[in-house]
This record gives sequence, structure tokens and C-alpha cells, in this order.
Amino acid sequence: MKINSANISNTAESNKSELSFEKLSSGKKINSAKDNAAAIQILSRVLSEQGGSVVAIRNANDGVSYSQVAENALQSVSDNLIRVEEFAIQANNGALSSNDRKAIQSEVLQLQSEIEQTIESTNFAGKPIFSGESVEFKVSASQAGPQSLNINVSDVVEQLANFDVSTQLKAGQSLDLAQNLREQVSEQQSEVASFSNSIYRSINANQETQIASTATQERIESTDYALETAKNVSSQLQQDISVALRVQSNALPSGIEQLLN
Repeated sequence: MKINSANISNTAESNKSELSFEKLSSGKKINSAKDNAAAIQILSRVLSEQGGSVVAIRNANDGVSYSQVAENALQSVSDNLIRVEEFAIQANNGALSSNDRKAIQSEVLQLQSEIEQTIESTNFAGKPIFSGESVEFKVSASQAGPQSLNINVSDVVEQLANFDVSTQLKAGQSLDLAQNLREQVSEQQSEVASFSNSIYRSINANQETQIASTATQERIESTDYALETAKNVSSQLQQDISVALRVQSNALPSGIEQLLN
């Protein structure tokens, strides 16, 4: 019975040694579900969270690029509207001749054409930015809703068509119109800036989540080399002792028999 117990003990220590060697070789504490079933489930959730954060950051970066394109286009429109204002102020001068006013009107028409072209042609990856439709970006791996942006400047070109400096009175009215349109564009710029800031916060939050989940994965998955090396040495030593005891146990009857003879 003692020899059988030694054999069982030696087999157990051999299994422990193999398990430690596997962990040392792979660098992972968990190589199969039998190593730690609960940890496998936690690790699966952590890896899912990491994957979700990666995709969310990719979406958020698209949102940043989208807002940058929109911001540049709105700034161009705003700059042109400032020039329209300046022409309206210039036209609000009783000393101007009709030819002077025609020249100013011609300049304004050119600016109007540039504004219209900017609004109609600005797009992101082929998608028009100033279509008036809301655009959504899923920027969080959690259940939180997507970030949305809706830029509406569709009436700017339409209202600019009413710009008229043919008389001093109309020049004053056109000045009010230009100022109102610039304020509308300014409000849209603020919306884009707010959206962009929100996207950047989401990116930072996702990056922090990635760092935390990576640390958790490392803690769950990575082998503690000092601990596993000590376990492996201990198992090997236990096996050596078991073998020595078995050899000694087998030799004992032979020694007794020799003494009896």
C-alpha cells in the first residue's frame, strides 16, 4: 500500500510539474478552461471590452475627421460672409453712384457663388456634410447612445439671393441680412466645436478603458514566473524524493532476506 501511495504521489507531482512547465513555456497562467474556468469567463468579457473600445476609437476618429472638414468649410463660409458685410457697409454710403453699387453687387455675387459651392461640394468620404441630415457616430463600447451632429446652413445661399445694394436703404437691409447669416453660421461652428470636444472626451475615455482592461488581462493571464518556477522545482524535488523512497522501499526486503540467510 505504501508503494502504491508513493506511485500516486509521484504521478500527482508529475502532473503539477507538467502544468507549471506549460505555464512557463506559454507565458500564460490559463491555457485551457480546466486551469481556471471562472477566470476564463472574466477574460472573455475583458477581451470583448477591449475589442469594443478599439472599434469605438476608430469611429470616434472618423467623427473627429468629419468635424474638422465641417469646421474648415464653415470657416470659409464665415470669412466670405464677413466680406459681404463689409461690402454692405461700403454700399451704405450716399455718395456712391449707381455704377459703384453695381460693382459692389457684382463682388457680392462672386462671394455668394463661392459660399454656394462650399456648401454644396463639402463632403466626407463622399457623404455631403451640409445635407441637413443628422450624422451619428457610435463612440462608446458601453450601452450609451451615439454622438450625433446636424449642420444646417441650407438657407444661407437662399437668403443671400435677397442681398441688394442698389440703394442706400437696401444696403442697410442687406447689412442686417449678412450679419444674421454670419451669426447663424457662427452658431453652427459652436455646435461643431462642442461635438468635436465631446468626441475627444470619448476617445480619452476609451483609451483609459483599454489601459485598464489590458492591465486586467495581464493580471489574469500572464504567468508569475517566480511562483511557477518555484512550484516546478518543488514538484521535481518531490518526484526525486518519491523515486528515492520507492527504490529504498524495494531494496528493504532484499536486505532483510540477506540478514536472515
